[in-house]
Amino acid sequence: MNSKIKKLTRRRDKILKEVNHNDNERLTQALEIASSITKKIQDIQRVCHDCNKIVARANWHLQGEMVNKYWCTKGKEKKGCDTIMELHKSMSNPTSYTTSSKGVVNEMATYHETVQEKDLDTPEPQRETAMNSALQDLPKIENNEKIPLQEQLTYTEIELAIKHSPNQKAPSLNSIPSNLYKKLHQ
Repeated sequence: MNSKIKKLTRRRDKILKEVNHNDNERLTQALEIASSITKKIQDIQRVCHDCNKIVARANWHLQGEMVNKYWCTKGKEKKGCDTIMELHKSMSNPTSYTTSSKGVVNEMATYHETVQEKDLDTPEPQRETAMNSALQDLPKIENNEKIPLQEQLTYTEIELAIKHSPNQKAPSLNSIPSNLYKKLHQ
């Protein structure tokens, strides 16, 4: 499967390299062919993924109940990811696409910078008005409510908070689940 994917990728890259960018008709045809090759690559990857899922399911039935390396990794949360195979180059005329990882990253970074810089040249009075209206919608803390928030937490309050925290949740960036804190404070 990997050799087919590599062969199709080389073919797609060759087609995109050899196309004459001045001839719009041939360029459009080349882009359509490259897009169909990309779809074939994705179909092959989908079939490969489905086969891997079947193998994983079989492994689970065979080894799932034994405590081993497979069992330990099976319980971990799987994070989804979408692979971007090609990306439209911004400000390219005629339309062109990038398929290299570096090119995709550069296009995404350029787009991100453009979005970040958008509306930065807004006049100061208009910005000030927008910020003030946004801040007015935020809830306010009264002075009598601020005093208890400024006091030091007691050990009993911390123990109570740990006791009532949900299981299997990490309360901070250190990823230590609350179950561990509960066991330590028993």
